[in-house]
Amino acid sequence: VQDTLATGKNHLKVEAGLGFIDDVEDEKYFLVSTFSTGEEESRKAIVFVEDITEQKQTEKSLKESRQRARLLFYHTPIMIHSIDGEGRLLDVNEHWLKKMGYRRDEVVGRRSTEFMTPASRRFVDEKIRPEFFKTGMADKVPIQLANRRGDVMETLCSATGGYNDLGEVV
Repeated sequence: VQDTLATGKNHLKVEAGLGFIDDVEDEKYFLVSTFSTGEEESRKAIVFVEDITEQKQTEKSLKESRQRARLLFYHTPIMIHSIDGEGRLLDVNEHWLKKMGYRRDEVVGRRSTEFMTPASRRFVDEKIRPEFFKTGMADKVPIQLANRRGDVMETLCSATGGYNDLGEVV
């Protein structure tokens, strides 16, 4: 407001916080827009204030929730991966990397079946993946994985798919 009165410059949707140092719960957030009217000698400011406290609190909660989910994904002591609709790895957790002997940048973008034995790869490509993308579920599917050294691991794979707005598994 002071800058608008002094210079005549308009300010659109400037975020401002107001609160007490020791009491974060009472902190309020606003979007403030100021518009100059008149010439320098008689300048006035029109001020619009929008309370965005609830939005900011929701954003903070969402950020905290994402951080918890990220911690769970990356640090759960079981092998976890996520794939896209083509079966390419979007991400893997730390335990997956440790057991498989790879770095994340070596596996992200590759098809998950590249890390399976040939028999498991055929089984997944021909039966499991098509069924998964119909139902969105896979439960305790026996799969053999081969790590970087070629050691074969017997695993059971369970998965739940996400859905898009059309109800399709993605």
